[in-house]
Amino acid sequence: MDTARRRKGPVSSLLQLCTALLIVLFTGVACAPHSYEIRSAEVSPEQYKDLSCAELTAEMNLKLEQLDELGRRIDEAAETDETQTAVGVILFWPVLFWLEGSDTPEAQEYAQLRGEMLSLEHTAILKECEEASALAREWHEEERQLREAMEKKRKEQQTQHEYGEE
Repeated sequence: MDTARRRKGPVSSLLQLCTALLIVLFTGVACAPHSYEIRSAEVSPEQYKDLSCAELTAEMNLKLEQLDELGRRIDEAAETDETQTAVGVILFWPVLFWLEGSDTPEAQEYAQLRGEMLSLEHTAILKECEEASALAREWHEEERQLREAMEKKRKEQQTQHEYGEE
């Protein structure tokens, strides 16, 4: 029994290592990003300097609605890609070639919207527009909570994966 364990051990460990490396490689490179992982595009606040506080607030509300809708679609695509990656690594690796990746038009649009939102926030602060600034603070808080929830979910999945391998 002890000899069988020694023979199986190195092969099993090597297989686990290769599987883990493939999962990390394909998950990190091929998957569409979650909305919270997309960096903001650089947008000049100059285009908003002539807006009144009410117009800034209205524009921010519009951008927030667009970010919310687009963010949901991006997060759904990221979840789908993660599932396809897991299935692909385990069952059928050619499916990994159909993953969208991180440079999708939706990701670019989301980055642009985030940049516009930050420029609106900058303008609102300079003009001392409290309502628009409050919207921006709420948006930052929601993004922080989303990041924390996704990181918690990712850690739970890693823990389940680690316990599943033992």
